[in-house]
Amino acid sequence: MTSATFVREPRVSYLAEVPSEAVLWDLWEAAVKQRVVFPSDTGEPMRVVSPGRRGKGPGPDFRDAVLKTRDGRLLIGDVEVHRQPGGWNGHGHNKDSRYNNVVLHVVFRGTGGIALELGIEAPTVALEDISLPAPKNTAESGFPCGDAFTRLGQARMEEVLGRAGDARFQSKAARFRLRSAYVMPEDVLYAGLMEALGYSANREPFRQLALSLPYAWLRSRALGSPGRDRQRWLDEALLDASGLGGSAVNGSRVHPLLQASDWRVGGLRPANHPRRRLLGAAQLLHRWLPTGLEAGLEPTVRAGDGKGLIDALVVEASGGLALVGRSRALDIAANVVLPYFRAIAMRRKDRALAQGAIGAFKVLPSAAENEITREFRTRALAAGGSIKATARIQQGMLHIYRNGCRWLACEACPLGQGTRTVQSNNH
Repeated sequence: MTSATFVREPRVSYLAEVPSEAVLWDLWEAAVKQRVVFPSDTGEPMRVVSPGRRGKGPGPDFRDAVLKTRDGRLLIGDVEVHRQPGGWNGHGHNKDSRYNNVVLHVVFRGTGGIALELGIEAPTVALEDISLPAPKNTAESGFPCGDAFTRLGQARMEEVLGRAGDARFQSKAARFRLRSAYVMPEDVLYAGLMEALGYSANREPFRQLALSLPYAWLRSRALGSPGRDRQRWLDEALLDASGLGGSAVNGSRVHPLLQASDWRVGGLRPANHPRRRLLGAAQLLHRWLPTGLEAGLEPTVRAGDGKGLIDALVVEASGGLALVGRSRALDIAANVVLPYFRAIAMRRKDRALAQGAIGAFKVLPSAAENEITREFRTRALAAGGSIKATARIQQGMLHIYRNGCRWLACEACPLGQGTRTVQSNNH
């Protein structure tokens, strides 16, 4: 029989009448939806536009909460809930970087601000003295869109989500077009690829690395190496510049531009480790080294070949673990490559390329579900029903969530039918 070690959170003594954290989560959501103004320990009332969505897995209890300050500024961040203020330090959140985006600490009783790992302070609000009216529910989710499938039917609901997906696609294309006006277009594509390979955990260091190592410089240096050494040169260049390489101490080809401490590696699956993603990036750069990224990808996009584009972005590795898997390749295609080429087509006035990019986007299969798409389904499909799973539909979910659900702007949502059972602050 093998021995096992169990890790427990520090034991904290609470009075018997203090509700559990699960009950406090419900109280927090109900209070915000009914426009309760919270007195904070800073003396400034906290007007909360949205309670946020419940977090999944390690990290804060609520993500994407929206607060409104006295002077009208909006703050978007996370919310952590405890029974009493001591739970923050008792659970080690003051030393955990995953909680650095917390903007509000919610407790049942007690006062006292909290300090994040960065040293920044955040206020605390208590729920004990807040009188809550009976909750108002729509369908089973408590949101006006909870019965959307029953009201609209599958075809109409998929049409609404598809149009929202198109709007998100066009907004991404517009941002790429704006960036391309100030930066070499191929550097914009390269930076987009790098950011997407960073996922949410390491998006920023990947972006910094792309800004510090321009694509034209990398490509010219790699092309200057003997053909058989080009892949190795790119591997070492990205790893050394990232601070994650092994040759930096022995005459690195590229000086370290970041440090190992800039990368988040704790809690990541092996497949998502930044070293693996950097090696995947190096192989993608090498794949289109002779032609360049833009010229190499354009024929597939022009043909409207969504499946072919995903295949082109997958990077296999020995041992059966892909450096860039199909799910990540699909995400890069939908969020980077196709919107980029739509932007390029607008600049060139190239109608065929624009149609190819839009056509490929519409035939992309669904990606893996994430926290936001799962939250959207919980709200909008509470009364039952199912809809098609395509990348375009999922992008529509993200668009509606970020532009409506996040702000509780249900009265403006095409799935809410103008119902105002969930109040907002007109944002």
